[in-house]
Amino acid sequence: MEYISPLTLYVIWHPNSELGKQMGRKLFSSFCTNVESPFGFRLGIPVYFRSETNKNDVPEAIDYKQAERTVILCLIDEDVILDDLFRQYVVNLYAESSGISSLRFIPVALTKAAFKLDADVGKLNYIRAYEAKQEGWNFNSVFDYVYHNLLHELCKTFIEPQQAHEVKMQPIKLFISHSKHDNTVNDAIAFRDYVNTHLQLKTFFDSNDIGFGDDFGKTIEENAGKCVVVAFLSDSYSSREWCRSEIIVAKKNHTPIVLIDAIAKGEQRSFPYLGNIPTIRWNGDFKMIANLALEATLSNFYTKEALEKQAKLFRIQHDFILSTYPELFSIIGIKQKLFECGKEAGVIIYPDPPLGNEELKLLNEMDERLSFVTPLQLSSFLQYD
Repeated sequence: MEYISPLTLYVIWHPNSELGKQMGRKLFSSFCTNVESPFGFRLGIPVYFRSETNKNDVPEAIDYKQAERTVILCLIDEDVILDDLFRQYVVNLYAESSGISSLRFIPVALTKAAFKLDADVGKLNYIRAYEAKQEGWNFNSVFDYVYHNLLHELCKTFIEPQQAHEVKMQPIKLFISHSKHDNTVNDAIAFRDYVNTHLQLKTFFDSNDIGFGDDFGKTIEENAGKCVVVAFLSDSYSSREWCRSEIIVAKKNHTPIVLIDAIAKGEQRSFPYLGNIPTIRWNGDFKMIANLALEATLSNFYTKEALEKQAKLFRIQHDFILSTYPELFSIIGIKQKLFECGKEAGVIIYPDPPLGNEELKLLNEMDERLSFVTPLQLSSFLQYD
């Protein structure tokens, strides 16, 4: 049995484009492995380059059968436009992607000349990187613009992976969890307004977006597969019943959560279930928050499916797959599922790197019949004929 990745990203740029080369390398570090910190956190999404040309003066073909979803990101500038062979290679990629539901072609305009590529490609909505460049040359600002929009598009492929190109794909929704009993409510409102004005994401802001009389828990459950919770942790947050309920419902439904630490003075009691999630300190950077939310969402989608495929490939008998690291809260859902299946013991697969012995010991004290294992440890569970 061959391993088929849930998602593969191809980055295309002309070999003469220095900006394309920089962009490609940083995209590799962002989505696959950070070459500057290879043992740190990584999404692990396969990223391939198509820039160097073969004997026919074009890059190698793309094998879209290596993944369930293939996204082709074309970085287009004058170098592509002026090279007839390379230009036709890109046009052919678009034509091929139009007839394959698992392929998604995303053009990036590094310069305005990119729109001269081809009449059919010109009908697409480009990621207009040159607009960020016009505000003052800064590679990081251009990259951040491309990175954010690509993050969102990759997330959307998991929500509706088989949609035809003509069908509009639904955006990721941010559920903004906040307390209305301190000044952080103004920060949450400002973040909501920024997202709705400047980004293609959508927001839930409880009082405005959940109808009167609607069941809050069901609203979260219905959107669990296309929603991420952005929690603004303020001095009063943990004291509010609805805020606590929002986090508990999200965790029960395996909905990604990111925490924005906006505590000004302190808390009398911190909410214990706000741990084990990505956290940043509030600094007014709305784009950073949006990116963190999308990274958590993409990681949740990709990791769960990748772990399922790895377990199947190595024929690992398992009972539960977690897309995040296990915690005591996780055991509630695990034991419920085991009970429904008439089991008492179970194998739970979760992402690398493995937890430390002190955390695993605590989990096993709750129930020593549960075995927690990561892909690096799967060899001990291999079944041989």
